[in-house]
Amino acid sequence: MEAVETAIRNGNFTSAAVALRKEADAGSADAQYRLASLYRSGRVPAHGDAAAFKLMQMAAARGHAKAQYNLGKMYLSGRGGEKDVPLARSWLAKAAAQGLDEPRQLLRELDSVVTTSTTAAVGTPPSSLRAKLPAPLPTVTADAAVLLNAASRGQVDIVKAQIAAGTHLDIRDDDGNTSLARAAATGKFAALSLLIDAGSKIEPRNTAGNTPLMLAAANGHAEVVDLLLGKGADFKVEGALKRTALAQAVEGCHAKVVTSLMRAGASARTRDANDFTPLINAARRCDNAVLAPLLADKTTLNEVTQTGHSALWMAADRGNVPAINTLLAAGADTSLADSEGRTALLRAIEVRQVGASLELARREGNIARQTKSGNSALMLAAGIGAEAIVKACLSAKAPTNTRNALGLSALMLAAREGHKSVVDILLAAGADKSQRSKKRETAQDLAAVSGHTAVAKLLGATSETSISEKQ
Repeated sequence: MEAVETAIRNGNFTSAAVALRKEADAGSADAQYRLASLYRSGRVPAHGDAAAFKLMQMAAARGHAKAQYNLGKMYLSGRGGEKDVPLARSWLAKAAAQGLDEPRQLLRELDSVVTTSTTAAVGTPPSSLRAKLPAPLPTVTADAAVLLNAASRGQVDIVKAQIAAGTHLDIRDDDGNTSLARAAATGKFAALSLLIDAGSKIEPRNTAGNTPLMLAAANGHAEVVDLLLGKGADFKVEGALKRTALAQAVEGCHAKVVTSLMRAGASARTRDANDFTPLINAARRCDNAVLAPLLADKTTLNEVTQTGHSALWMAADRGNVPAINTLLAAGADTSLADSEGRTALLRAIEVRQVGASLELARREGNIARQTKSGNSALMLAAGIGAEAIVKACLSAKAPTNTRNALGLSALMLAAREGHKSVVDILLAAGADKSQRSKKRETAQDLAAVSGHTAVAKLLGATSETSISEKQ
């Protein structure tokens, strides 16, 4: 279901629904429940409450606890089907029997409503008894479901009506989101404002540990983020994967949100569960609009992960040339290397990011730098046949005859892989074709043994001549 999770994170709810539909049709109760939840949330406009109701029935019948709970709520409110309180109670009881707290609470509140009605029918209790009675519980059930969905959709008139009717503002959906959280996640500014003014809590965490501010930041809703910050939302707290609101905004490359959070005082030094700072994560995929506000704190520029990956290294790994230029202009250290001794340049060549490699080779202070296995930038480029990078390295005065831990030079690596044009370039630059590896093989031998006859001839010997000489 990884494709579904990715689609939902990116806001591609229709794609998520298509993937879930296949699983649901195959009989997956969880897929039926999740698809029903998507339909019910209004995020897939082509399908509404009726389709959600049918799917929820299917999942509930297969014993899915959350589906049983939500089906109970739908029967209670009449969403998607006819209102049926006895059936609602039945499904809520089944869900409660599986250990869910929410249906137990809802059943207690339903019982409370019955008790209150009975008390009213027989008369008002004396003042001495009234003082001991608990305060009436806020309206939940059908109205709460209506409010949750109206908030998601930005249906302001319905939100106003539910607030006026006394609907419990902080009842949660099956993912632990309140109406305010759902409005924040979908960027419904007007609905969010109404809920805040009506007294809804601004920092409830959902089941994943995310606050409304994090949800708004993750989805790029800058206006909502500014509103929540203005109301005192805490930008320091961490949610899913130890990500703050800033980290979640960076994950989506939401430049305006990143700028707002940095201006509000968010720290660019925090690290998520992957040990990434916001800058390191931004360097992987975002452009200057995201990097610039993060670089206001220059102390994070050359920070590295536990495996030695800096922001520049990450940008090189992903071929993010705009980020590379921004980081280098800010003073990023090109000599920083990971646990394998790979600098940003060496990593870029290794993963065949040509544009990044050329930019870094042009600015590399130590072009002769080698990895722990002894490979230099020139060797790596020669081995993959990257002519442009080979020329860039030679222009930066890379030594031609350095060898790695196996005794292989750039010429040998190019010959072994049959990269004739690179062999030509290296020979013209003065590469020594007489050098031998630790196995006593020359570049000629390596080309011949690998079946690259044209390269072997270029190097001055056929495979037979080379082998006879060695004998």
